Amino acid sequence: MVNGPGGRETADGAVLVDKGVIAAAGPRAAVEAQAGPDVPRLAFPEGTLLPGLDTHVHLALDAGPDPVETLRAATDTELYPGMAERAPRLLGTGVTTVRDLGDRGGLAVRLREEIAAGLLPGPRVLAAGTPLTGPGGHCWFLGGEVEGPDAIRAAVRRNAESGVDLIKVMATGGGITKGGPPVWQAQFTTQELRLVAEEAQRFGLPVAAHAHGTEGIEAAVAAGVDTIEHCTWMSRDGFDVREDLVAEIIDLATTGAAQALGISHDTGRLTAGHRADLLVVDGNPLSDVQALRSVRLVVAGGRPFGPGGRLPRHELRSCRPEQPTPAQADRFPSPAPE
Repeated sequence: MVNGPGGRETADGAVLVDKGVIAAAGPRAAVEAQAGPDVPRLAFPEGTLLPGLDTHVHLALDAGPDPVETLRAATDTELYPGMAERAPRLLGTGVTTVRDLGDRGGLAVRLREEIAAGLLPGPRVLAAGTPLTGPGGHCWFLGGEVEGPDAIRAAVRRNAESGVDLIKVMATGGGITKGGPPVWQAQFTTQELRLVAEEAQRFGLPVAAHAHGTEGIEAAVAAGVDTIEHCTWMSRDGFDVREDLVAEIIDLATTGAAQALGISHDTGRLTAGHRADLLVVDGNPLSDVQALRSVRLVVAGGRPFGPGGRLPRHELRSCRPEQPTPAQADRFPSPAPE
């Protein structure tokens, strides 16, 4: 069980879940002693248990050959079913929290509310709404083009009033916008990005800056944004791959991501009192990150899910022995009725 940053692990670990919250986490024997014999159990003796993953997504974009054109050709009414269908797929890969960092028409906010209410399956959603971009800039087709201080303030205010969780700004160009600025080119000055951050702060909202190019990254840091998305250090002549970061991938996608999103108080670690966002994979991702592809079980807010969506009730029952054995220490509640 990976239960802390820096690869801290427990060789024979378990988690006890009660009403969607981690009630206990640690050595199996100690957790075993805190639950009665009737608590449902799932055991993965050859697997690894770790916190659910957090990630940056655009649920309005499909995986087709030209997702931008598909989005532009669709109405909001046509887009929403696709977003709702893609959300549970993320659970199947171990992702229990997503930031949707760019949609249109408030669709991600609507999806967030329907998932939170239990009307649709899916991960917890933090929605940014329409991202700010320059005229003709990256993702202009989402409706967030701004130019000048007044337009910047108005766009931030409009997003805040729509109920977003954070503000997204395109500090540099991006690869999917045909005819837009190159990915390495800055779209806003440091002063303009600082204005975005200051206006967002008035509404208590963090700012995520899409930034591929070094100039845009530097401007975003100087402006005081909360997170830099992508951060690929690109320039006109190429980019610098930092292979030394790959040992930090697990931390970045769990505890680090939760801290960056401002939700580390209730997710990102396997510790009592945190929301039960869990991922079980075959093998050990600390020694081979490819193990993250071998998903056995995902638990989001205490609800178990399989690769295709919600885990069927009969699958859970089949994993629960009549007489629990010591090896079967991982415990999860029965899923909610369909």
